[in-house]
Amino acid sequence: MNKKTAEQLGEWAQKCSADLCGNDIPADFTIEGAAWCNGADIGGTNLETQEFNRKNFLFKEFKNFGRLDPVSRSISGAVAVLLHDAGLYPSEDKFDIPVLFSSDGGSIRSDGAYYRDFIKYNETAGRANLFLYTLPTSPLGEVSVHFGLTGPLLFFTSANKGEVLFEIASMQMMTSRTGYLLMGVGEESAECAKSFFMLLKSTVSN
Repeated sequence: MNKKTAEQLGEWAQKCSADLCGNDIPADFTIEGAAWCNGADIGGTNLETQEFNRKNFLFKEFKNFGRLDPVSRSISGAVAVLLHDAGLYPSEDKFDIPVLFSSDGGSIRSDGAYYRDFIKYNETAGRANLFLYTLPTSPLGEVSVHFGLTGPLLFFTSANKGEVLFEIASMQMMTSRTGYLLMGVGEESAECAKSFFMLLKSTVSN
């Protein structure tokens, strides 16, 4: 494990937590935990930042994990830790858990990779594996399939991520039959994709 990158990931996660929780958190839910991943390192509320070994932190086989784009991998690692801590994973059950995610870049890096591949092969075909991730919601779909999440998915960009995320989370909690919601933010560069997620639990009975 690269100790420096692990420390940087931990510092980034602390910043995400401060940015999100610096807003007024609605009283109708509590934050059960947080987790973060960059595809190489992983950490969480109950997990010191360390090397991401998908055999340990995905807890059961993730079909075709190798073909996932960097964003999907980082989200999968963080969500696996949170759901495992909550006793919801691994499981063969389905869970009505909404997933909210925000990043500034959307799928722009995946879009670029697909079109570069398209041009390289004389415009005859871009590889389907790259095309899958030209929508910013694709990583959320991958996570939902693997973890059995049947709640609504929402991706958006906003300058006020924390404020908007918590506002939407409050609305989604009204319809979540499990009383849980996953809320995250991400950041992608040429080096890696990073994801920070929190698991929220409703304090109001539906």
